[in-house]
Amino acid sequence: MKPSSDHKEDAKCSICQEEYTIGDEVGRLHCEHAYHLKCVQEWLRMKSWCPICKTTADTSSSSK
Repeated sequence: MKPSSDHKEDAKCSICQEEYTIGDEVGRLHCEHAYHLKCVQEWLRMKSWCPICKTTADTSSSSK
């Protein structure tokens, strides 16, 4: 999965603030917000909600 290049907010991971690069593994929560897979996995160990919209995270769909 690649983040959309159409949206400015999709250009970088909101957790680590680093830009996505070709080949990055990206995880997407149920709310459709995307992050680096490792970032979102670590986030979900500590929190149970999306860092952008605060929707409760469905951990079974943290990567698609």
